[in-house]
Amino acid sequence: MSKLRKITYYFCLCLLVFLLAISVQVPFGTIFSLPDNVILSYSDIELINEKDIFSKLISLSVKDNVLPTINNDEEDEIIVQFKLFDLIPIRSQKVKLMSEDEVLASGEIVGVQMKTDGFIVIESDNENILKGDILKAINDIPLDDFEQVENILLNIKSDTYVSLTLIRDNQTVIEQIMPHYDAVTDSYKLGLWVKDSMGGIGTLTFVKDDNRFGSLGHPISESDTNTIISVKNGDVYSCNVMGVNKSKGNVPGEIRALYLAKDSQGRVDKNCEFGVYGWLNEDSLLLLKGKSYKVGGRLTVTPGRAKILSNIDGEGIEEYDIEIIKTNYQNYSNEKGMVLRVTDKKLIEKTGGIVQGMSGSPIIQNDKIVGAVTHVFLNDSTKGYGVYIDWMMLE
Repeated sequence: MSKLRKITYYFCLCLLVFLLAISVQVPFGTIFSLPDNVILSYSDIELINEKDIFSKLISLSVKDNVLPTINNDEEDEIIVQFKLFDLIPIRSQKVKLMSEDEVLASGEIVGVQMKTDGFIVIESDNENILKGDILKAINDIPLDDFEQVENILLNIKSDTYVSLTLIRDNQTVIEQIMPHYDAVTDSYKLGLWVKDSMGGIGTLTFVKDDNRFGSLGHPISESDTNTIISVKNGDVYSCNVMGVNKSKGNVPGEIRALYLAKDSQGRVDKNCEFGVYGWLNEDSLLLLKGKSYKVGGRLTVTPGRAKILSNIDGEGIEEYDIEIIKTNYQNYSNEKGMVLRVTDKKLIEKTGGIVQGMSGSPIIQNDKIVGAVTHVFLNDSTKGYGVYIDWMMLE
């Protein structure tokens, strides 16, 4: 082998070893599979570089140093670049720029009462009307309350069909049915069992400067049909925490709390996959509880130590140690974006881990609010899921 060929051989061999070493150190698969709807702040970019979240060999920067100014609550878009050795661009990506404003991370237990936008069908004697359907109108008359339904049925004549306007799987459905005569009440019945209100206990996650709040991290659903209810109006209340039923085996525990209907702290206007939302009153006592944090985007969340905020015994909001054991850079919205484990011995002693009512407890990592607790593992109450805070903040 000639000297030149030897040099070329060893050069290629060294280059191959070098490239293999880089491929081990750099998560190329993760970087190139990142979703298109990422939300970041400038401090998030600094944190990613400071903590070497993607690798010590990878840096993240704004392309061409173009730094737009955020316009109030609107999110500007910027182009960021992942660079190898802070020199070689390997991917450019468009991201939404998030405000550096702080939000109040709460952890306070609240009660929620909501009136549904329509009536949820729980049971039906008619095979064409399904459990989970939302009854919106009878004979094109929009429905507001049960008394209105009774008044409509009082005017029904025998052997007369009525038209029901229903929402089923987000689609409008019209069904023609014939009411049944009830001799006991001398009136006609639709043969439907329906609900028009829902309520529950959960945790207040965050409050923005304009008093817009988000809570629970997951929707309130009708238990019999698992239907996510659309809110017509509602209220949020302060709670008196009475105690906690500890998780045992496969039975999740729960926080015991009471609230008074006259003690409204604000109004509810939205119930969606990421929780219950609304506006707190200017004089709400809930504004006095919690601590202000900057918001951390999902790319800054890494496996490791973190904390949650919660008021589990009525003694006030406390910090509890957890470990984030798995993250998922989702390209789609989901309230199960991260897996966490409770490591705080005090919390485990009191509750057994995560219990009902803790949903919405803020997750704090790197001194930022990055998510909220959403679900507990039935086979291990020390483990659960969390939702990324940027998903919640979009609502």
